Amino acid sequence: MIQPTMMTTSRSIYDELTSREITVTPLQLASGGTLLSFGYNGKLRTITGSSPDLTHTTASTICNDKNVTRHVALALGVPIPETIVYSDDAQAESFLKQHTTVVAKPVDGAHGRGVTTNITTAEHLHQSIEGARQHYSTEVLLQQQVSGVDYRILVIGGKMAACAERISAWVEGDGTRTIRQLIDQENTTNTRRGVNYENVLNKIDFSAAERYLGAGIDIIPPKQTKVSVVGTANIGTGGEATDRTQVVPESMQKMAEWVANEIGCFVCGVDFMYDQTADTWYLIELNSSPSFGLHMSPSKGDAVDVTKLFVDRLFAVYDA
Repeated sequence: MIQPTMMTTSRSIYDELTSREITVTPLQLASGGTLLSFGYNGKLRTITGSSPDLTHTTASTICNDKNVTRHVALALGVPIPETIVYSDDAQAESFLKQHTTVVAKPVDGAHGRGVTTNITTAEHLHQSIEGARQHYSTEVLLQQQVSGVDYRILVIGGKMAACAERISAWVEGDGTRTIRQLIDQENTTNTRRGVNYENVLNKIDFSAAERYLGAGIDIIPPKQTKVSVVGTANIGTGGEATDRTQVVPESMQKMAEWVANEIGCFVCGVDFMYDQTADTWYLIELNSSPSFGLHMSPSKGDAVDVTKLFVDRLFAVYDA
């Protein structure tokens, strides 16, 4: 019997495997995730999240440490925003002065947790650094904030499977409630929202909204006014997705495929910030166990059955 706490991606892979008459054992991990164990062609196979036993251990290491990701990207010649590791307040303030708007993020964070964008003042900078430390390790990255839209390209078996534009969480004003109250209403009444990727959408992250809006979270926005409440576009903090599989620039697609292959990642979420006007882009992050939900059930656009693609391409390698 499938475990009720299984996240959307693990559940979809479990369902796809069992639909092919494969016996799968889901094992709950101490970290909170799920490991799927099954036999195929006489061998034991495992998948953690969406990361199968074909992904190199070093690939996961590269993806899970944003500073290592930065060094690998530079070594590969992939364009990334200027980034430093925080060492002291003077260095951080100098970096902010140089770039005027920066992002602070924990080096080992995930799902957008602990990330603060649109930092323009020294006071906000120091608050954001402390916020990043509270979520994960004490090491914090400061990154030049670049303009554009957030694209997630999903690479499976060396080829792009789908692309989604990720949109930061937002609420619509009714002229009566504060932003805080609107977030609470959205989290409570929208049945598509859940926690830890158990549903198509995650609940909007209150702590991320407070870091992003500050005192503005208690402002009453005008009726029918859409307000972005989280700086990052991560699905984990309550963001939404629009399918862009048919319109992703070919150069960006090829770069995503190349990077995933170079680091040895069978499935990889490759995140870019894409400036459509200038037709330029920067690599932002890599994910060795990306969520499938934003492609399978986007808020807008066509759904892509990436789970079927995943299992098809996985078995093609197993059978080779």
